[in-house]
Amino acid sequence: MILLVFFGVLVFGYFYVFFFIPETKGLSLEEVDELYTAKVVPWKSSTWQPRSRSNESNEKVDVHLEDGKGDESSSSSSDHSLGRPPYV
Repeated sequence: MILLVFFGVLVFGYFYVFFFIPETKGLSLEEVDELYTAKVVPWKSSTWQPRSRSNESNEKVDVHLEDGKGDESSSSSSDHSLGRPPYV
């Protein structure tokens, strides 16, 4: 009998989390606030991208190809501004 109660609570908890708790892994507090403000449904929150991250991916890096090499300083500085360590 106690296992049926435990199973019932487990099933209820699974559906409650799936339908009412959004995925916030890897988001800052400001991005979580934006998620709630945008009223994203929880089952689509794992694929949702905040505006700040979608703008960064759309930015183009200025590359000069005069001597056959790209401008490495622009790509490493953009990586550093995104929180990634610069590679040597």
